[in-house]
Order: sequence, then structure tokens, then C-alpha cells
Amino acid sequence: MKKLLIAFATAALFVGCAGTSNTSPGSSAGGGYEEIKTPTSELQGIKKDMEAQNIPAGIGIGESNDEAIALTMAEDEGRKTLATAMMTMVTRLSEQYAQNVNAQAKKIWEEKTNQLTVAQLSGTTAYKTVTLFDKSTNTYKIYTLMVMNPALFKKTLEEASAGQEEMELRVKSADMQNRLDDAVKAYQEHYNK
Repeated sequence: MKKLLIAFATAALFVGCAGTSNTSPGSSAGGGYEEIKTPTSELQGIKKDMEAQNIPAGIGIGESNDEAIALTMAEDEGRKTLATAMMTMVTRLSEQYAQNVNAQAKKIWEEKTNQLTVAQLSGTTAYKTVTLFDKSTNTYKIYTLMVMNPALFKKTLEEASAGQEEMELRVKSADMQNRLDDAVKAYQEHYNK
């Protein structure tokens, strides 16, 4: 009987201790992650708004003890992510507007557009830059949101479709032109500095 009472008391103690933890999931005392706000959080919000309006954007981060180098690194990284975002936009547009186009013509148009897009990256601008400085390490950390004027993107799509009758008709369709023109207008009204 004594053994049975000790077993019940031990079980009750374990159950009681397991249910009375003072740390909640995600708290730093429990070894979990905490939600933080960084410059990337703010830039992601702006980027999301731009992309919803078909304005190509990308975020880059650079770190160095030389501010100019950190800025160059951030802008280069931003251009790289912008190129990836634009390739995604090209794929999405080709899926929306080239459903009945010959698969080879569609592939050639995508490749040509992506090549022209990379050439246009020099026309990108830093829309917003946030600079942080760590005094303990004398290090700059720079966050940059790079943006391409959608008028350049529109021109790239038109150049890539030139000479390919099927794609040219789709790129010049009223619906695609309206989307691209809306992006240019939104850029000029809200984001062009």
C-alpha cells in the first residue's frame, strides 16, 4: 500500500511540475525565438506594396567597416534580388499572356526578356536606405531597397517580343499594356524621387 501511495504522489508531482512552467513558448528564457523588428521588416512592407503594383523591387544588405563599401555591397545585393524578382515577374506574365503560344517561342521570349532585364539593372535606383553603425566593432550595416522604373521593364518586354509575332501581340495586348501603364503611373506618383 505504501508503494502505491508513493507512486501516486510521484506521478502527481510530475504532472503538477509539467503544467506549471513559468516560460511561454517563444520566450527567451525558454530558449525559443523572439520576434524582432529590423530594417528589413520595413523594407519588405514597401517592397510588397510595390510588387502588388507591378513595380520591380529587391532588398540588399551590406556590412563593412567602410560605409561606402557597405553601401555598394547592399546595392549590389539589392540588384541581384531585384533580378530574381523580375525573372519571377516575367515567368508570371508569360503564364498569364502566353498560354496558347508555341512553347519554344515562349521560352525564347522569357530568355530574351531575362537577358535584357539584367542589362537594364544599371537603371535601378535605391529607393530607401537604412544605415546602422555598431560602435563596438566600428561596422556599418546598410539595408537598401532597390527599385527599377517600370517604364524600363515595359520597354524590355516590348524589345524582347519584337520580331516574334505571337509574343508581340500578347505584350501589346490592351490588358498587359494597361497593367504596365498602371505600374508606371504608380511609380511616378508614389515612388519616383
